[in-house]
Amino acid sequence: MSLGFNFYLSFIVLNLLSAVLPLYYELMDWLCVQLVARVTKDIVETFQLCNPNFKYSEVLNPKRFLTNPSIGEFNDGNDNANSDLILHVNSVLVNSTTNRRFALIVSS
Repeated sequence: MSLGFNFYLSFIVLNLLSAVLPLYYELMDWLCVQLVARVTKDIVETFQLCNPNFKYSEVLNPKRFLTNPSIGEFNDGNDNANSDLILHVNSVLVNSTTNRRFALIVSS
């Protein structure tokens, strides 16, 4: 083989790599995002795969309070010292007349 042919072959390989590598990295980024999204969305199932004895309990979720102060003083602990209803993220308010439900969802 001549030196010119080796140079030409190297040039072709480098051009192919420069075209393929960005696609490869983009694919890897996409796969990582998909994996994280799936594990996050199915977090309970993921924990149960790791530990079959895992049981999800909403009671154990930490609450992010929206009312300050968040210590219950009145109305069976539902109101604070300012007589404000203590609310937290994902609280559900139900209208007892219409049975309509309102969830407090906060986006960050």
